Amino acid sequence: PRLIRRLSLQGGYPVDCLSSMSMDVSHTCSLVVLGDVARPKGIPFYMFKRLRVLDLEDNKDIQDSHLQGICEQLSLRVRYLGLKGTRIRKLPQEMRKLKHLEILYVGSTRISELPQEIGELKHLRILDVRNTDITELPLQIRELQHLHTLDVRNTPISELPPQVGKLQNLKIMCVRSTGVRELPKEIGELNHLQTLDVRNTRVRELPWQAGQISQSLRVLAGDSGDGVRLPEGVCEALINGIPGATRAKCREVLSIAIIDRFGPPLVGIFKVPGSHMRIPKMIKDHFRVLSCLDIRLCHKLEDDDQKFLAEMPNLQTLVLRFEALPRQPITINGTGFQMLESFRVDSRVPRIAFHEDAMPNLKLLEFKFYAGPASNDAIGITNLKSLQKVVFRCSPWYKSDAPGISA
Repeated sequence: PRLIRRLSLQGGYPVDCLSSMSMDVSHTCSLVVLGDVARPKGIPFYMFKRLRVLDLEDNKDIQDSHLQGICEQLSLRVRYLGLKGTRIRKLPQEMRKLKHLEILYVGSTRISELPQEIGELKHLRILDVRNTDITELPLQIRELQHLHTLDVRNTPISELPPQVGKLQNLKIMCVRSTGVRELPKEIGELNHLQTLDVRNTRVRELPWQAGQISQSLRVLAGDSGDGVRLPEGVCEALINGIPGATRAKCREVLSIAIIDRFGPPLVGIFKVPGSHMRIPKMIKDHFRVLSCLDIRLCHKLEDDDQKFLAEMPNLQTLVLRFEALPRQPITINGTGFQMLESFRVDSRVPRIAFHEDAMPNLKLLEFKFYAGPASNDAIGITNLKSLQKVVFRCSPWYKSDAPGISA
């Protein structure tokens, strides 16, 4: 018989063939069951002695009783279990035998709670329960010392237990679109946390203990309305840079993710609220290491402000917005902006000029403009040697034949 390493069963496929002498699944490492396979409860999982990956995604025939029987038969070697979109309502206690399970996806199911036995899955690295009816996390979650991703987005969860502070290897925590109002002070103990997503929640301030995670935090995703107030310690860490950081490490700096109406969502960008005559001193003093910056100016980019932007060592995305039409074109020469890859300008008309060797790594140039007098100033777009894409956006309220827009 042929040795099958990877096997996919699709809707309507008879599972009787697995018992035939022509197919040996004892060495199968990966099994994917797509759709509604005939008699899924009849799949002889005990025959998959070396199974590492089991994906049952969107299999509507998989219900609680079936899953219990599957767990009883599964090999102890299983590392990945995908149950997304199945009809299960709870996880069986038999899951405790999957001692080596590393990834568990139960998103978009009908489960409303995680069993206490989840704490026995000591090797679990990813726990994804998004789009479920789970209302709370069990206290036993503290036992998951290898967990690095916890995703509870779009669930009725209203608070996180203090025990999450015991997840010493947690790098990504997403509580987006939940009922969470505040985060427990114990998150300050998550020394390896890099991404914290609290968008569309009522979290408006991080506990002061969270200042201790400033050396590891790279992305704080909050709403663009009220924003999330940063605790003391985060800004200080940015002033001094990350201790022992190299130039390469500094590219992964703290940023605020927002949803922006400029165009597609700008992920991980720091948007300075309000409109300013100059770049605020706070930005110059505390946030020089940002990789993404979005700022609105009244009418002009002063020379020293432009110099500051050009010398930001990690700046990769820059969005400049102007309330009024700049009197003189903004001139970009070949000095600075060495890391910049995306440049977006929101102005009545794009009065900007690129000189030779300007922005040497720029790949995306985007303009959003409205209406205004036509300009004969040359943009010098051919001087952008790495440019790959140019986007023009215009409000439908203005006629496309207006002089500034036509030019």
